[in-house]
Amino acid sequence: MATYALLLTLTVHLHMGLCHLLAAVIGIPGCEMRVIPFLLARLRGGAATVLEPCPGLWAPIDRWEARVRAGSRAA
Repeated sequence: MATYALLLTLTVHLHMGLCHLLAAVIGIPGCEMRVIPFLLARLRGGAATVLEPCPGLWAPIDRWEARVRAGSRAA
């Protein structure tokens, strides 16, 4: 059981870490958890879509990131 819990924890953390790194490198707004489907849609020639904000407690962080991005573009 401990091995299963460890593997599950590693899988979740590696997936979320990869998503956060991709979102930071690409600089896309919105929920980092949706970055991989967003990239797959773009690679398949999909239209430019805007990622929705993350639900719950993450929404204020997304709004703060949007303000920081807007401020850095104005400078």
